[in-house]
Amino acid sequence: MMEDESNTSCEEKGSELPPGIPIDWEAWLATQGPRLLLFARQQARREHEAEDILQDALVKLVRKVESGVLPRIPECWAAYVYKVIHSLAINYGKKTDLRLIREGEAYMEAEQIESSPWLQSESDLDALKKDIETRLRDMPSKFSEVVVLRIWGDLTFREIAEMLEIPMNTVTSRYRYGIAHLRKSVAETVDPQS
Repeated sequence: MMEDESNTSCEEKGSELPPGIPIDWEAWLATQGPRLLLFARQQARREHEAEDILQDALVKLVRKVESGVLPRIPECWAAYVYKVIHSLAINYGKKTDLRLIREGEAYMEAEQIESSPWLQSESDLDALKKDIETRLRDMPSKFSEVVVLRIWGDLTFREIAEMLEIPMNTVTSRYRYGIAHLRKSVAETVDPQS
């Protein structure tokens, strides 16, 4: 599909900002923020956790860039933040599980997950977005996360493979399966007899 892009390294996507030039974090966040929040919502169990996870990931990004660990190339930062969100969501999930067990409220977890939308918008496309959200939730998460990272996260297959620490062939097959699942789901809704 986009083979050329998947072979592009981060450094080839953009140029490094000189040390004396201040970083326009606000502009970068305005562009990348909605995509990152969408992914955080998919990974997190609750809306407020998604926002916390995103905030923690952004703090880590700023620290890495300011300390020189990450290059001052804005085009490279999203892939790093996606990976941090993925890791933080796992940690938040484990902490939540332990807390629920301690408090004896594990039965409430399933109800809160089902009632917490992770794809929200105030636009006229709310119904469509909710429909896509439902369809993404109906497929296994290993497929939906690749679809979200590729389409909404605008990551290459290589970046997704590095982030999830799986082979690129696995990423592309999960993407194809996820898209096929969505197409089949939509076709069944449009023509239930097919």
